[in-house]
Amino acid sequence: MDILALITNRRGQQRQFEYDAAGRITRWTDPDGSVSFTYDANGNVLTVTDSNSTITRQYDKLNRVTKYTDTQGNTLQYAYDEVGNLVTLTYPDGKQVHY
Repeated sequence: MDILALITNRRGQQRQFEYDAAGRITRWTDPDGSVSFTYDANGNVLTVTDSNSTITRQYDKLNRVTKYTDTQGNTLQYAYDEVGNLVTLTYPDGKQVHY
């Protein structure tokens, strides 16, 4: 499998990529730092982490995002009906939007 390992832009700056056995990117590194990624058994992105912060996601058994936490710790929660439609979005302050 041919996987991009290094890219150089016109200014000569490089970004290096690392992958897991499934071919998913696990880290990229450039002059500004690095970002790492973790995945669940289904290949869903669980975390995205840089030197200062982490974004996290949780999924249900149908691989739908149920919870998203941003770099400031703010959490969005998602609820779905039995056919997979988003029915409720809950914001960090507890306010909800119903669809």
